[in-house]
Amino acid sequence: MSEDFLQLREQIADLDRSLLELLERRFELAAAVGRLKAEREQPVVVHEVEQRVLSRAREAAELCGASPEVMEAIFAAVIRGSVERQHRVGVQMKAKGGARILVIGAAGGMGGWLRRFLASIGHRTEEVDTAWAGLSPAAGRFPKLAAVPDLGAYDAIFVAVPLQTTGEVLDQLAADPPGVPVFELTSIKTPLREPLLRLRRAGTDAIAIHPMF
Repeated sequence: MSEDFLQLREQIADLDRSLLELLERRFELAAAVGRLKAEREQPVVVHEVEQRVLSRAREAAELCGASPEVMEAIFAAVIRGSVERQHRVGVQMKAKGGARILVIGAAGGMGGWLRRFLASIGHRTEEVDTAWAGLSPAAGRFPKLAAVPDLGAYDAIFVAVPLQTTGEVLDQLAADPPGVPVFELTSIKTPLREPLLRLRRAGTDAIAIHPMF
């Protein structure tokens, strides 16, 4: 390989290092923006701003000797990185004041979605599901409701088990009232009328939510 070729390679490597430093600085600024948005409860994604950035990239394509499509793709990737950084900063800030929530049925479709959703907005979740009966013990993961040491330690409890077992779970909670709000998520409420009343008579706020909330 010729000396000229090696020199060009080294110059490109130097520019790559400079680009990485600039990207680091850009993502630091994105994190600062993310903190402000979280404090002011503003959305992370602002499509109008993103479109202005992409328009500038396309307009600068000729000066850079690249196609508009390539320049747009480069800056679209940078935008995704910035949005990810802003989102992580917002989640971390919310987590400082997030609630501790128990999700019963966390291994199911709705329970798993609920667990991920609650975590994404800064809450700390612990889970109950019979699917974990054969797994090694893990902090915050329980194979059955009776294994949870203190139901009153949570800020809220979500019940996301199949309809045929929801009433049984509500009755278990009524027998040992947690003293914190209990949310159940089923599409049919009529079979749960009596279990919900028993839970309420036990002094627990019982809230029925449709799974399409």
